[in-house]
Amino acid sequence: MWIDFNSMEKITEGKTKIIYANPEDTKTVYMYFKDDITAGDGLKHDVIEGKALIDWQINRDIFEYLNRKGVQTHYLASPQEKVTLVKKLDRKINLEVVTRRIAAGSIVKWGKVAEGKRFDPLITQFHYKDDPLHDPMIDDNYIDYLIRTREPLSMLKCVR
Repeated sequence: MWIDFNSMEKITEGKTKIIYANPEDTKTVYMYFKDDITAGDGLKHDVIEGKALIDWQINRDIFEYLNRKGVQTHYLASPQEKVTLVKKLDRKINLEVVTRRIAAGSIVKWGKVAEGKRFDPLITQFHYKDDPLHDPMIDDNYIDYLIRTREPLSMLKCVR
């Protein structure tokens, strides 16, 4: 099955994916993975040929594994390369999870850690995904609060 996205409604486009309406089922959408890569709140942008395929394969494998183990996810299928069919969500929490094995990027800039330092055990950080706020770090309690109360993060303050 080959999907022609040129004739489909684009719902939204982010830095790494495009979301298309599914004309056959309003309860699902297609996620199309892009070769784009960004950094610095989207200020740095490049295209790496083949990145979308790798991202899609990792995404597919993780969500198929979770589904097999009985974990409820939004993932339904991968009808073609670089495309997933997912449940349309009522609400999205803009949560970015960063797991670090080796120091690079922002942790070097503000964490006073030498680039290349190896972390053992790994470091996992949670950030509210919002470029104008510079993806502020949040803790487990705040994540629980967001889920429990369905509060928007428009009033979120961050000290760096």
